[in-house]
Amino acid sequence: MGGLRTEWIINTQLRVPCLSERQREVFLALGEGLSTREIASRLAISEHTVKLHITNILQILGLTSRLQVGLVAFAYEAGCLSGCDSCRLGPRSAS
Repeated sequence: MGGLRTEWIINTQLRVPCLSERQREVFLALGEGLSTREIASRLAISEHTVKLHITNILQILGLTSRLQVGLVAFAYEAGCLSGCDSCRLGPRSAS
């Protein structure tokens, strides 16, 4: 967990920083384990654009790999994390 921000581990109210709507879609798709190609196809954007979104998400979340992003997204979907107060991350899916 070396790449995870310490405050995520220490804070009792874990929150995911704000993401744009498209970043949110890519973030959640990574949580589903989708590949770059699958995300691009689902969102009707290029693989290059997906990679740019992933790079931006990594920077925003302070993570170093798409696997870490996928794990954070999975934890978010499982209800272990919440979005920031003024966030566009939106509600978890009703699954």
